[in-house]
Amino acid sequence: MSNKLVQSVKTQNLALKLKLNPTQEQKQSLNKTFGCARFVYNYLLNEKNQFYEKEIRPLGNDKKAKNAVWKTFEQSSPKQLKEKFPWLKESNSQALCAAQMNLNAAYRKFYSGSAKLPRFHSKKSKNAFKDCMMKQDFLNWNEKTVLLPKIGKIKFTHRNLPAWFKDRTKVCSYTCSRNPSGSYYITILFEVKMKLTQKSKSTEIDENQIIGLDFDCDDMYIDSNGKSAMNDFGFRKQKQEYLKQLSHLQRQYARKVKNSKNKEKIRIKIASLEEHIANARMDWIEKESLRLTKENQLIGLENLSIKGMMKGSKNAKNYQDIAWSTFVSKLQWKGEKNGCHIVKIDRWYPSSQTCSCCGFKNKEVQIKHLERWVCPECGSEHQRDENAAKNIAVESYKVLREAEESEEKSERMSKDTHSVLSTSELANLALSLKAQELVMHETISKC
Repeated sequence: MSNKLVQSVKTQNLALKLKLNPTQEQKQSLNKTFGCARFVYNYLLNEKNQFYEKEIRPLGNDKKAKNAVWKTFEQSSPKQLKEKFPWLKESNSQALCAAQMNLNAAYRKFYSGSAKLPRFHSKKSKNAFKDCMMKQDFLNWNEKTVLLPKIGKIKFTHRNLPAWFKDRTKVCSYTCSRNPSGSYYITILFEVKMKLTQKSKSTEIDENQIIGLDFDCDDMYIDSNGKSAMNDFGFRKQKQEYLKQLSHLQRQYARKVKNSKNKEKIRIKIASLEEHIANARMDWIEKESLRLTKENQLIGLENLSIKGMMKGSKNAKNYQDIAWSTFVSKLQWKGEKNGCHIVKIDRWYPSSQTCSCCGFKNKEVQIKHLERWVCPECGSEHQRDENAAKNIAVESYKVLREAEESEEKSERMSKDTHSVLSTSELANLALSLKAQELVMHETISKC
C-alpha cells in the first residue's frame, strides 16, 4: 500500500441508525405520529389532485392559462389542518411540517422529470416521520436514551460508536421509522468534519494498485487478478441461501385465514427474515468496499444498466440479489474518503472480446458465448471474465489520464484568456469581427 497524505477537511452529513426499545405507551405515541404524518401527506395530495381535476384539466392544452390558474392554488398549512382536525395536536408538529415538505419535494422531482407522480402513502408500507427542530443534546449516549417531544425518553440499543462520532459538529435532523417486522428505529443525521485522503495523479499511481472489476451475475465480480468475490472474499447470495426457509414461511402465510392473528404472526416472521437478509448483504458490501478502496489507488468499473440487463434475462433474481448499484455507490463514497479513484468506462466497450495481451478483437466470444478462448493473433489463452477485468483496468487508467489532460488544458486556456481579455470583452470582440465580415461581404457583392 502507498503512503496516502491527508489533503483537507470536508464537512459531510453522516447518519447513525439506532434500534429503539419503546414501552407500550411509547409505541402508541409513535404510531399516532406516524398516522398523523401520513394523514397530512395524503390530505394535501388529495387537495392538489382535486384542484387539478376541477380547475386545470378543463382548460385543455392552454399552457398559459394553466400556469395562471396554478398560481391561484393555496395549499392548506399544518396549522389550518390542526384547527380542522384537533386530534392532530397529539402528534409532533414538526412531523406534520416535514410531511408537507416531503410532498412539495416529491412534486418538484415530478416536474423536473426525475420521478413519477406522487402517490398516496399506505399504512402497510414503511412508516416514518422526520424532525429538524430538535434539541442538540436530545441524544444521551451514557444512558442510551433519546428524548423525543410528546413521547419522552426512549431507550435504544447499539454496540459501539462509529469512529467519526467524535468529529461531529451538530445534529441536523432525526427520522423515526417502523419496519414491516414491527421494529422501531431512529436515524440521526450529523454534520461531521471528515478528513479526506489525497488522490494520487495518474502519473503517480502504482501499477500494482490498479484493479478492474467485471460484473458477474453468479460471483458478484471477478477482478483483474483472477479472484472472485464469491470464492475469495466471502460473498454469498443471501436470498438464495435463505430460499428454502423463506419459501416455507410464504407457503404457511398463504394457507392462513385472511385477517387472522396467525397470518399476522407469519407475516412478521417473513418480514424479520427479509430484514436479516438485507442487513447481511449490506454488511458485506460495507466491508468489501472499504477493503477495496484502502488497498487500491484506482478501481475500474463498467457503467452498467442493471435494470435493463434484468429485463432481458432469465436470471433476474441473481441480479437483484447482488445489489450492484449499492455496491458501486459505496465504492464511490469510500473512494473519495480514502483517496481512491473510481472510474467508470463506457458500457459498450468490448472488454470481454478484446485480447488483454495484444488488443485483438475476437467477435466470436460474444456470438458463441465462449467462457475460454485462445487469441488467433498472439496465441494467449483467456478466461472471459478475467480478461474483461484486465481490459477494464487498462481502459479506466486511460479514461482517468484523458480527463486529467483535458482539465489541465481548460485551466491553461482560462488563465490565458483571463490574462488578456475578460469574457465580456471577448464576446464584444467576436460581435465586432462578425459585423466587419458582413460589411465586407456586402461591399464584395456590390462590386
